[in-house]
Amino acid sequence: TDTIHAEYFARLIATELDAALLPAQAIATSLEHTGFRGTFSLRPETLMQVVRDLADEAERQNFRILVVVNGHGGNFCLVPVCRDLNRLDRKLKVLLVSPHEFCDAGLTESPGKGLPDIHAGESETSRLLAEKPEAVRPSGPGPRLAQGFIRSDLTTFGVGHFNPAGAC
Repeated sequence: TDTIHAEYFARLIATELDAALLPAQAIATSLEHTGFRGTFSLRPETLMQVVRDLADEAERQNFRILVVVNGHGGNFCLVPVCRDLNRLDRKLKVLLVSPHEFCDAGLTESPGKGLPDIHAGESETSRLLAEKPEAVRPSGPGPRLAQGFIRSDLTTFGVGHFNPAGAC
C-alpha cells in the first residue's frame, strides 16, 4: 500500500514538473514490522546509501533536483540522509516529500476518535480506493490504536505491540 501511494504521488509530481520518474524502491526500512512473515527490510544505513548512490548518479547526469517520495512512515532515516546531501551544497538538491504530510490532519484520523489511522483504516483505504481501487477488498472494522499513540511509538514498540495481526 505504501508503494502504491508513493508511486501515485511521484507520478503526479513528475507530470507536474515534466520530470523523469524512477521506479519505486519497494523495499525500504520496515523494522517496526519485524516478526511478520513476508516483511523484508533494509537496514537504515543501506537505505541511506541507496539514496546517496541515486543522488550521485542523478548529479552525474546533470539533474539538478531529486525528489524522494516517501510512502512509508517507518523510513525515519530519509530525513538525515537528505539533509546531509543538501548541506554539502552540491549542484543537486534533494527534496523529501511525504504525501501524508500534505493531508488535512482530520482526514488522516479515525473519524470521531482523533486517533491516527495508520494502516488499513478509513483514511488509507479511501486513498487506495482513489488511487488503485482493484487493490481494495471489503472487510469488517479493524483494530483501533490506543489513546495517545504517536508515530514514534512504532520505533519503541513495533506494530505487533498494538495488534498481533499487524494491522493498525
